[in-house]
Amino acid sequence: MIHPQTRSGATLTEVLVAIFVMAIGLLALLTLFPLGALSMAQAIKDDRSSHAAKNAFNIAEAYMSISSGVGPVIQTTPGIQYDPFVTDNSQFLRYVGATGGVYQGPPRNSSSYFLNPYPGIPQIAAGVVQLSAPDLRTATIGSDGPSYPIYVDPWGWNAFRATPSAVAPNPANGVPVPYWTVGNVPLPGSAPTPSFPFGGFASIPRLPLSGLLTGPLPPNQWLTRWCTLADDITFQDDATPSLSTLSVQRENRYTWAWLLRRTNAKVDKSVDIQVIVYSGRSLTNPGETPILFSPDALGNPTIPFVTFDPNLNYVDIAWLPGQDKPPVRSGSWILDATMEFFYPFPPTPQNIADPHGYFYRVVGTTDLSSTSMRLELQTKPKKASFYPTPGTGVPVPYGVLIVMDNVVEVF
Repeated sequence: MIHPQTRSGATLTEVLVAIFVMAIGLLALLTLFPLGALSMAQAIKDDRSSHAAKNAFNIAEAYMSISSGVGPVIQTTPGIQYDPFVTDNSQFLRYVGATGGVYQGPPRNSSSYFLNPYPGIPQIAAGVVQLSAPDLRTATIGSDGPSYPIYVDPWGWNAFRATPSAVAPNPANGVPVPYWTVGNVPLPGSAPTPSFPFGGFASIPRLPLSGLLTGPLPPNQWLTRWCTLADDITFQDDATPSLSTLSVQRENRYTWAWLLRRTNAKVDKSVDIQVIVYSGRSLTNPGETPILFSPDALGNPTIPFVTFDPNLNYVDIAWLPGQDKPPVRSGSWILDATMEFFYPFPPTPQNIADPHGYFYRVVGTTDLSSTSMRLELQTKPKKASFYPTPGTGVPVPYGVLIVMDNVVEVF
């Protein structure tokens, strides 16, 4: 007699255990999809940023201003550092309606923003608080170090050309001189306001290139050609470029600016160029937040200005009660926009030129109090922005920190 071989089946408990193990595996697999999407988005951003920076560097090297024939704007050497607006502040001021805006002295102000970021404000003798950054050409100050930085930002300047950061008359002839600065900081020496409780101070000048105002193209077309990533084309559903405006539409998501600095203020042929790449930059809000205070030992905003210390990889910032918390987080970029400081102690109290203009990436933030926080930096600051008080050694900060929103990379 043949007896069939019996086989026991799986119990319900075993089935449930198998389903549980499989569910864990599926959940682990599902988590890879959002992580992959985030990684892909970051890869696309990195690729577009690098592409934009490469374009910007090539443009910076090959750019030649093309005049429409109105006025004597002439550029004979390629490169944005030789643009007439960069090399001759009187040319720029003439095109914004401030002919005669450069103070002629004595002493006469320099003809370049590299040497004097506030050309319409006269220089003052040592011992008096200087209302603007010292002129690097003057014999009493001099400089064999780097020049003041210039933020060549045609896109941002064009968006806010009708609302300069400040306007002040040239005291010699009364010509109103406009100033556009990074952070929209009020004019040095201006009266305190709720937003700037200890008045204005020096910041980095913002300039366009001369082609924006003197070239044959309308401003929007000029900006699209010279300051945006041209690959961002708007497509229709049938995969053809949109022509609803009778021309190829571009998203203009990635734009850029340049920061220029002479390595030696007196030598115009040696200029460092950095490219600042933006993503989704607003045309109604500059997205630049000046930080006006450092926290004291209790975390209160009682110390004007900010301390950059090359020995530390962080900087502490503070803001007044009732003000919004600065929009800074891990991955944000900040700009050390320090230009000068006043040293009030003997033997000769005077303003001292100390141009910085360095970008730092924030890699972490820590709240110190309800009105202060610590920003951990990817690299240590390149220059200090404080001086020790004689006798006590207590550091006095004078650093100008500006949070740069929508900046995705600096090259």
